[in-house]
Amino acid sequence: MNKGFVFRGYVASLVVTGVVGAIVFRFLPGWSALVSEVGVKSAWAVLVVFHLIYLLVIGAATFIFLTLLEKFKYQGSVFSAGLSAAITVATVNILSSGDAIHFGGFLVFSLWVAWLTWVVNFVVFLLMKWVMARRAV
Repeated sequence: MNKGFVFRGYVASLVVTGVVGAIVFRFLPGWSALVSEVGVKSAWAVLVVFHLIYLLVIGAATFIFLTLLEKFKYQGSVFSAGLSAAITVATVNILSSGDAIHFGGFLVFSLWVAWLTWVVNFVVFLLMKWVMARRAV
């Protein structure tokens, strides 16, 4: 087993969540409406606060997922942890930007983001296993 894999995967998911999340949020159509309503500085403050929450939830879910992989003697990769975080934060930003989707409060939203993180982590893990198995043949 690769030493420190869980920690490196956790750090990768944190960095990717912050960077990709901010970029995706910034280029969504709702950004200009947010800026016009609250101003540029306040819009950036909203962006930072939202992505700090995403960082905590996605980072914790990724850390738990990688720890379980390690417990069951499976080896993931730092790349797949970062890719999963990027897919998750982009999906959450896109889905939560519309006014049509209303979540049942902070706890429900956090649990939904954590669940989505686990699903994406699992799918990316299986995809990477399949790719590596195809390369070995």
